[in-house]
Amino acid sequence: SPKKGYILDFSRVPFVDYSAAHSLLGFAHKASRHGGLVYVTGASESVKRDMTRFGLKAPLVHFGSSIESCAAAIHKSKGGA
Repeated sequence: SPKKGYILDFSRVPFVDYSAAHSLLGFAHKASRHGGLVYVTGASESVKRDMTRFGLKAPLVHFGSSIESCAAAIHKSKGGA
């Protein structure tokens, strides 16, 4: 089961360009190799669309509706109730 979960709050991120996406992809791939999960919350629809276009999508990155829902999903993936 995953060792760690990461929640990235994008509520104040107006856009994601290639450079940002490339850095996030590197982070997500590294987290995945080590059994981690990456969740993004607070992203606008346009930011989600751009992230998906750059390859930041499931199973590498998951989108959640709130920090709490992301934390619950991570907890559940570790075998929690």
